[in-house]
Amino acid sequence: MSILRPYQVEAAIELYNKKRVIIADGMGLGKCAEAISAKNLIEKKEGRDAKALIVCPPSTIPHWMNEIRKWYRKSGETSIVPIKTSTYNEDVERAKNADFTLVGYPTMSYFGKDRESIGKLEGIGFRYGILDEGHNARNPDSIRSGAVKSLFDSMDYLGILSGTIIPNSIVDIYMLLSLVDKENFKVPQENKKAVLSAFYNMFREDPECVRRILQEHLVNGHVRDVETYLHASVPKLNLGIIDIPLIGEHKEVYTQVYANDDIKPGAKLMQLVKASIDPNLVNPNILDAGLAAHIGKMDSVVFKTLDEIVQNTVDKNGKVLIFSGLKNGVTDKLQKRYEEYGALVIDGDTSSDIENGNASNRHSSFDSSIHSCGFRSEK
Repeated sequence: MSILRPYQVEAAIELYNKKRVIIADGMGLGKCAEAISAKNLIEKKEGRDAKALIVCPPSTIPHWMNEIRKWYRKSGETSIVPIKTSTYNEDVERAKNADFTLVGYPTMSYFGKDRESIGKLEGIGFRYGILDEGHNARNPDSIRSGAVKSLFDSMDYLGILSGTIIPNSIVDIYMLLSLVDKENFKVPQENKKAVLSAFYNMFREDPECVRRILQEHLVNGHVRDVETYLHASVPKLNLGIIDIPLIGEHKEVYTQVYANDDIKPGAKLMQLVKASIDPNLVNPNILDAGLAAHIGKMDSVVFKTLDEIVQNTVDKNGKVLIFSGLKNGVTDKLQKRYEEYGALVIDGDTSSDIENGNASNRHSSFDSSIHSCGFRSEK
């Protein structure tokens, strides 16, 4: 039987006592176990069920299902229902009798403006909410954030899991605070910009105010790290930028796209992004006949540079994580390119065998120190 560590028990107890908290533990400390165990505690203390709703990235649903089976304690069989966009109504109906219901962020975005659909989910009577990767619901104007807030505001308990509680803008943190303290951080339907502006001005006048506010809602009042709580070291991120001058046909493709003023700005920007990574991703209809005929046969200078990084790292018995802003035409190509290393891909595509409670990710990793490289293309 799996046993919680003391700091994990502490997190579950704090969630039960405070009712709405931010669990900002570092990666590897077991935030999922803490959030799931809080449901055990709530039900034990109150002597009644606390139906739980988990909103998370869709690629993490199989992981959550495994963690629930591992950490949730119940005398009978645990019922877990993932809700998919394509079978929303049927899944919501089944979720009425579930211990845990899981919904991906894209589904929240899809049904966010449909009050009838969101109302069906609210009507189940969830008492405990878990918001995984909470920074995904940080924009008060977004459909996704509105749906999340509508669902969670009525719940008795809420655990927000996030390893990045301070986002790009200080204003982005307002929704996070609104979820854990809806009375003091309201999100009105009208004048949202005025509310956010007032919050920003408060921060500008007193930069320490956000830290003080967060301390009230964070487990233990601070972000807990692996080194302190597990007494283990983790790899340090070495961030560097590699300039890759484009040459040959790769440069020709990029230059032609850049010089083409017949493309709409948005489409042109996307084609330039593609051209900067791999010339074969560019729409051949916007290239001259000579280059268009070579689509699928050209070398990517970026991929060749990546080959060197991968090989050098593998030779040192390290590991490589490759992040790409593009999925189509990139993830499959890289998986094949590095198949000799046992490459795996995590691209958000998930398939689930809901009837049997099994889910599998189409995902990818390979043994190859961890690099984070930004690639900048030059004409």
